[in-house]
Amino acid sequence: MDHYTVGKIVNQVSDVLWSKLSSKHLTFPDHDRFLVIAVKFRERLSFPNVIGCTDGKHIRIKCPTRAGSLFYNYKQFFFRSITGSESRFIFIDLGAYGKQSGGGTFSASTLYHFLEDFHSTLPKTASFEGSGAEMPFVILGDEAYPLMTYLMKPFAGKNLSCEERVFNYRLLRARR
Repeated sequence: MDHYTVGKIVNQVSDVLWSKLSSKHLTFPDHDRFLVIAVKFRERLSFPNVIGCTDGKHIRIKCPTRAGSLFYNYKQFFFRSITGSESRFIFIDLGAYGKQSGGGTFSASTLYHFLEDFHSTLPKTASFEGSGAEMPFVILGDEAYPLMTYLMKPFAGKNLSCEERVFNYRLLRARR
Protein backbone atom coordinates (compact mmCIF):
# COMPACT_ATOMS: atom_id res chain seq x y z
CA MET A 1 0.00 0.00 0.00
CA ASP A 2 1.03 3.57 -0.57
CA HIS A 3 2.24 5.52 2.48
CA TYR A 4 -0.59 8.03 2.00
CA THR A 5 -3.23 5.27 2.11
CA VAL A 6 -1.72 3.70 5.22
CA GLY A 7 -1.61 7.12 6.89
CA LYS A 8 -5.29 7.71 6.15
CA ILE A 9 -6.21 4.26 7.55
CA VAL A 10 -4.19 4.85 10.73
CA ASN A 11 -5.85 8.25 11.24
CA GLN A 12 -9.34 6.82 10.73
CA VAL A 13 -8.73 3.85 13.07
CA SER A 14 -7.24 6.17 15.71
CA ASP A 15 -10.27 8.47 15.54
CA VAL A 16 -12.67 5.54 15.95
CA LEU A 17 -10.69 4.06 18.86
CA TRP A 18 -10.62 7.44 20.58
CA SER A 19 -14.35 8.08 20.09
CA LYS A 20 -15.31 4.60 21.35
CA LEU A 21 -12.84 4.12 24.22
CA SER A 22 -11.88 7.52 25.62
CA SER A 23 -15.10 8.02 27.58
CA LYS A 24 -14.50 4.70 29.35
CA HIS A 25 -10.73 4.81 29.88
CA LEU A 26 -9.91 8.53 29.98
CA THR A 27 -12.86 10.42 31.36
CA PHE A 28 -12.68 14.18 31.53
CA PRO A 29 -11.77 15.24 35.09
CA ASP A 30 -14.55 16.90 37.02
CA HIS A 31 -14.99 18.48 40.47
CA ASP A 32 -15.71 15.19 42.29
CA ARG A 33 -12.80 13.34 40.65
CA PHE A 34 -10.44 16.16 41.63
CA LEU A 35 -11.59 15.86 45.26
CA VAL A 36 -10.91 12.09 45.27
CA ILE A 37 -7.43 12.71 43.87
CA ALA A 38 -6.77 15.39 46.52
CA VAL A 39 -7.72 12.97 49.32
CA LYS A 40 -5.25 10.38 47.95
CA PHE A 41 -2.42 12.95 47.81
CA ARG A 42 -3.15 14.03 51.39
CA GLU A 43 -3.36 10.44 52.71
CA ARG A 44 -0.39 8.96 50.85
CA LEU A 45 2.01 11.90 50.72
CA SER A 46 0.79 14.37 53.36
CA PHE A 47 0.53 17.01 50.64
CA PRO A 48 -2.88 18.71 50.93
CA ASN A 49 -5.06 20.22 48.21
CA VAL A 50 -3.12 18.64 45.33
CA ILE A 51 -5.25 17.47 42.42
CA GLY A 52 -2.50 16.21 40.14
CA CYS A 53 1.00 16.55 38.75
CA THR A 54 2.03 17.72 35.34
CA ASP A 55 5.08 17.14 33.20
CA GLY A 56 6.02 16.75 29.57
CA LYS A 57 7.00 13.32 28.33
CA HIS A 58 9.13 12.69 25.29
CA ILE A 59 7.76 10.03 23.00
CA ARG A 60 9.63 8.89 19.93
CA ILE A 61 7.74 9.45 16.70
CA LYS A 62 8.67 9.41 13.07
CA CYS A 63 9.18 12.97 11.95
CA PRO A 64 6.36 14.26 9.75
CA THR A 65 7.37 15.03 6.17
CA ARG A 66 8.76 18.53 5.65
CA ALA A 67 8.68 19.30 9.41
CA GLY A 68 12.33 20.30 9.46
CA SER A 69 13.55 20.54 13.05
CA LEU A 70 10.22 21.54 14.62
CA PHE A 71 9.70 18.17 16.32
CA TYR A 72 13.38 17.61 17.13
CA ASN A 73 14.20 17.95 20.81
CA TYR A 74 17.32 18.22 22.96
CA LYS A 75 17.35 14.43 23.50
CA GLN A 76 18.10 14.02 19.79
CA PHE A 77 14.80 12.47 18.74
CA PHE A 78 11.38 13.63 17.69
CA PHE A 79 8.61 13.84 20.26
CA ARG A 80 5.14 14.85 21.29
CA SER A 81 4.18 16.07 24.75
CA ILE A 82 1.86 14.32 27.21
CA THR A 83 0.62 15.71 30.49
CA GLY A 84 -0.14 13.13 33.20
CA SER A 85 -1.02 12.98 36.84
CA GLU A 86 -0.97 10.65 39.88
CA SER A 87 0.63 7.76 37.97
CA ARG A 88 -2.57 7.59 35.92
CA PHE A 89 -3.30 9.94 33.12
CA ILE A 90 -6.22 12.24 33.86
CA PHE A 91 -5.52 14.63 31.00
CA ILE A 92 -3.51 14.08 27.85
CA ASP A 93 -2.44 16.76 25.42
CA LEU A 94 -0.50 15.73 22.33
CA GLY A 95 1.23 17.69 19.63
CA ALA A 96 3.87 20.04 21.01
CA TYR A 97 6.99 20.81 19.03
CA GLY A 98 10.35 19.54 20.25
CA LYS A 99 11.99 22.96 20.14
CA GLN A 100 9.38 24.41 22.53
CA SER A 101 10.29 24.86 26.20
CA GLY A 102 8.31 23.10 28.94
CA GLY A 103 6.64 26.37 29.94
CA GLY A 104 5.96 27.27 26.30
CA THR A 105 4.43 23.86 25.66
CA PHE A 106 2.23 24.26 28.73
CA SER A 107 1.09 27.77 27.71
CA ALA A 108 0.05 26.47 24.30
CA SER A 109 -1.69 23.35 25.63
CA THR A 110 -5.33 22.44 26.00
CA LEU A 111 -4.58 21.74 29.67
CA TYR A 112 -3.54 25.37 30.20
CA HIS A 113 -6.82 26.64 28.73
CA PHE A 114 -8.77 24.08 30.77
CA LEU A 115 -7.09 25.28 33.97
CA GLU A 116 -7.37 28.98 33.12
CA ASP A 117 -11.12 28.51 33.56
CA PHE A 118 -10.37 27.10 37.02
CA HIS A 119 -13.25 28.92 38.71
CA SER A 120 -15.70 26.55 37.07
CA THR A 121 -13.39 23.53 36.81
CA LEU A 122 -11.41 23.09 40.02
CA PRO A 123 -12.79 22.66 43.53
CA LYS A 124 -13.15 25.86 45.56
CA THR A 125 -10.51 26.78 48.13
CA ALA A 126 -10.60 24.71 51.32
CA SER A 127 -8.77 24.49 54.60
CA PHE A 128 -7.01 21.29 55.59
CA GLU A 129 -6.01 19.62 58.84
CA GLY A 130 -3.60 21.79 60.81
CA SER A 131 -4.41 24.95 58.89
CA GLY A 132 -7.09 27.51 59.50
CA ALA A 133 -6.42 29.27 56.19
CA GLU A 134 -8.29 28.53 53.00
CA MET A 135 -5.93 27.23 50.32
CA PRO A 136 -6.56 26.66 46.61
CA PHE A 137 -6.40 23.23 45.02
CA VAL A 138 -3.26 23.00 42.90
CA ILE A 139 -1.39 20.98 40.34
CA LEU A 140 2.31 20.34 40.98
CA GLY A 141 4.87 21.09 38.28
CA ASP A 142 8.62 21.50 37.97
CA GLU A 143 10.65 24.69 37.64
CA ALA A 144 9.87 24.97 33.90
CA TYR A 145 6.24 25.82 34.65
CA PRO A 146 4.96 29.27 35.58
CA LEU A 147 3.79 29.88 39.15
CA MET A 148 0.00 30.35 39.08
CA THR A 149 -2.86 30.20 41.57
CA TYR A 150 -3.56 26.62 40.46
CA LEU A 151 0.03 25.55 39.66
CA MET A 152 2.69 25.09 42.34
CA LYS A 153 6.37 24.73 41.55
CA PRO A 154 9.55 24.43 43.64
CA PHE A 155 11.50 27.37 45.00
CA ALA A 156 14.31 28.39 42.64
CA GLY A 157 17.90 29.09 43.55
CA LYS A 158 20.69 27.60 45.60
CA ASN A 159 20.59 29.67 48.78
CA LEU A 160 17.27 28.35 50.08
CA SER A 161 16.14 28.40 53.68
CA CYS A 162 15.62 25.12 55.52
CA GLU A 163 11.82 25.48 55.12
CA GLU A 164 12.16 26.08 51.36
CA ARG A 165 14.43 23.02 50.94
CA VAL A 166 11.95 20.87 52.88
CA PHE A 167 9.09 22.20 50.74
CA ASN A 168 11.02 21.44 47.52
CA TYR A 169 11.77 17.91 48.76
CA ARG A 170 8.13 17.24 49.60
CA LEU A 171 6.92 18.69 46.29
CA LEU A 172 9.41 16.53 44.36
CA ARG A 173 8.38 13.44 46.37
CA ALA A 174 4.70 14.11 45.65
CA ARG A 175 5.43 14.57 41.93
CA ARG A 176 7.23 11.22 41.74
